[in-house]
Amino acid sequence: MVYEQAEREYAVAQARHQAALQRYALVNDPAREEDVTRGEAMVSGLVEPDEFIVRKSEESVILTHIGRKQFRLASGGDGSEMVATEEQEASRPSLPEEQVKELGRLLVRIEQFYGSPQDVEWCYEGRKFWIVQSRPVTAAPSSAPDIEWTRANLREVLPDLLAPQLVDALCQLLNQAERAHYGKILADESDLGPMVKVFCGRMYFNLSQLRHLCRVFGSAPADVLRGLGHAGEVRPEDEVAAPPDWREFIPALPDIVRLLWAQFRVGAKVRQHTEWTEQMVRPLAAVDLQRFSDQQIWADVEGWYGAAMEQIQTVWLLA
Repeated sequence: MVYEQAEREYAVAQARHQAALQRYALVNDPAREEDVTRGEAMVSGLVEPDEFIVRKSEESVILTHIGRKQFRLASGGDGSEMVATEEQEASRPSLPEEQVKELGRLLVRIEQFYGSPQDVEWCYEGRKFWIVQSRPVTAAPSSAPDIEWTRANLREVLPDLLAPQLVDALCQLLNQAERAHYGKILADESDLGPMVKVFCGRMYFNLSQLRHLCRVFGSAPADVLRGLGHAGEVRPEDEVAAPPDWREFIPALPDIVRLLWAQFRVGAKVRQHTEWTEQMVRPLAAVDLQRFSDQQIWADVEGWYGAAMEQIQTVWLLA
């Protein structure tokens, strides 16, 4: 799989308690959620991995995210079965900090040996790490934009793995609605990609587009990143509110004026949004959806989709 990110000086690992196969890649914020037990646990959305990001130059852990390890696969006489994880065990990091650093050093050695970023499968059996296999990370084409992605906010709002149809519909809805809302304030997709993209079944926000929005408005990206809940490192240049580039500002000016005018009508927009939501939800309580034909359900979904394109923009006015 090709990831639209440039190589950065970070080592990223995801893990779980007990011996767990895991993949590793030398990217800043990997746009993927890998298996931390076995395939069926990840695909079903029952397990979210722990994630550790280590700065290679200093061997310092700059990010630790503890996944929701609600279940684990236990081996039995008839094979494996899913069992609930005790709360204390689920909230504990799968690897202590020293072992995370040890793993980081080992993975850097593998990268140096092969002379290129590697995707490594490893396991830990309580005493030492074992390397199962290593293969080069597929590089993005040199002509592709250097796009940075984040699970910030989405990690909390949509922690579980969604059905493919649902995640695809949400992704399309958000991208079309954001493009309609921001207009030419957003960079063209051929330059910086869409605002939302799906990697391995999970949605990610486009940090590069968010930084572009901040540049057009002349605001500091750091404020937006922290407000979004971005867990990665905030760059020093993100703290600076640089003057807008007139080559970007002038084409976007009509859309900027439109959004500023909309702020004066935000109260009416919120009331309209509340009424629309009630109108959409109220009929659902009075019908048996199991009696609906596929054609009826599809017609309703198409109707909601079109209206949601406009209504969801009210949320962004309040952001």
